Amino acid sequence: DVFEGDTTGAEALLDDYSCTGWDESGPEMGFHFISEIDDLVTVTLEEAQDDIDLDLFVLADSCTVDSCIENAGGEIQFDAAASTHYYFVVDGYNGDAGPFTLTVKCQSTCEPDCEGKQCGEDGCGGVCGECAGYCSDIGQCHSGPGCESGGGPGCGGCPCEECVCAMDSYCCQSAWDSICVSECVNDCGGCPTFENCGDDVCAPEEFEDCGTCPEDCVCADGEACFGGECCTPSCEGMACGDDGCGGLCGECPEGQGCMDGACTEITGPAECLGPQEPSAPDCGDFSEAGCCDMLGRVLYCLDGALYCIDCAGLNPECGWDGNNLWYDCGTAGEEDPSGENPLDCVGCDPACEPGDKCVDGECVPCMPDCEGLSCGDDGCGGQCGLCPEGAECLAGLCQGQEPGCIPNEEGPGCGGCPCEACVCELDPFCCETAWDEICVGQCINDCGGCPVDPIIECGDGICNAGEDCGTCVEDCGCDDGEACIEGLCEACEPDCTGMECGDEGCGGSCGECEDGVECVEGLCDVCVPACDGLTC
Repeated sequence: DVFEGDTTGAEALLDDYSCTGWDESGPEMGFHFISEIDDLVTVTLEEAQDDIDLDLFVLADSCTVDSCIENAGGEIQFDAAASTHYYFVVDGYNGDAGPFTLTVKCQSTCEPDCEGKQCGEDGCGGVCGECAGYCSDIGQCHSGPGCESGGGPGCGGCPCEECVCAMDSYCCQSAWDSICVSECVNDCGGCPTFENCGDDVCAPEEFEDCGTCPEDCVCADGEACFGGECCTPSCEGMACGDDGCGGLCGECPEGQGCMDGACTEITGPAECLGPQEPSAPDCGDFSEAGCCDMLGRVLYCLDGALYCIDCAGLNPECGWDGNNLWYDCGTAGEEDPSGENPLDCVGCDPACEPGDKCVDGECVPCMPDCEGLSCGDDGCGGQCGLCPEGAECLAGLCQGQEPGCIPNEEGPGCGGCPCEACVCELDPFCCETAWDEICVGQCINDCGGCPVDPIIECGDGICNAGEDCGTCVEDCGCDDGEACIEGLCEACEPDCTGMECGDEGCGGSCGECEDGVECVEGLCDVCVPACDGLTC
């Protein structure tokens, strides 16, 4: 079903929905919906004018802001329960109003439409087919140069490069990402079709090579196709490592890694599994800030497990990331300028005891440092705090999954989130093209982010921000030789010279007097009864 509407002149009754923090202060229109059966329902909102910003909300059981279950700027798909009352509300962001079209489709009554389409949605929650490359907005498959995201800027001179970079300079200056691929396919004619592949003629001018058209561009015996070019592997004098053509010259035994073509003992795990899964079940002596090992890998601790990223296989080189305050790939290879986190990974064997940390291969006493932090590594293998469910620890602060701190798949901007103006002044791309991961990083690291309070529980073994030795001795107790003075542990020497009892000056006692005996100026004052001439 299709409904035409216009919120201009309507009442503004709802403006603070429970499912989002967006400012929906404009007037709204609502549509009542009941499904007779359990069904998959797709609701699509299309604005009739480019200069208005309308949003779609699905409310369940009642038409109130607290009953919101879904929201979007364009399309919502949800599982509707039979006989449940739903309300589809079209509201105006930041006071906007205007005409719109609302389309509602139920999977049970929907007829798929794939006429002329190779891929993409069929209009009923299904797909018309799958592509090995990229599916355009009109359901056509595209592949090859220009249709593959990743790597550096540009697409190697692909047919759509000039057009895309005229529209979006980011694609040729920074990186050819998924947005550049979309612009190539939908706005600039797409990628090579390879329609002549298979004619026994290798045609580089048509972007044919051993990778895109191996039928015509055949490599000689002993060669391998690597990066679209025929390559001769070279392993002379090498027991391991890259053969120069995407293959390996050999693998090292467990506990060893490959360095300059030779197997050698390494610090850290033998197998580097990347940022998606731990490479070892425990951190050992590695911190959350991490370090760079002799193989150019990043080793860092996260949630009690050791992670490893091989920079040589991604984007060299390993070094200090000043924005995020940890070691990472794709840097200038420099050390933490504060000197607190050494560049080189030098482990301690055996591992250090709790309360110590590994420095240049030796265990030394460690003082936790959580100043200005609400979560993350305390510098001694412990934590500065824990974030509540739904929040993430980023740069030492708990950050909520709010607009601005997550990429916006709907387009540019973050819907008026608190950091939007700051981020877009730093990087106009975020408000002109797309609010991507880079914009999220700028929001969190440079513009205040989306902070939420950490979990603070006395007795959880973590001296959280807000706790001290006075308010929570279980977590923040002082070491031997220290006393808690106004919430801070300070060095203190007990002094009981000439004393039998009373305060020893560091929060302890010089002794206790017997029952009935009072401590007076450090001495137990024995009291002699005086009853002469008294009967009571």
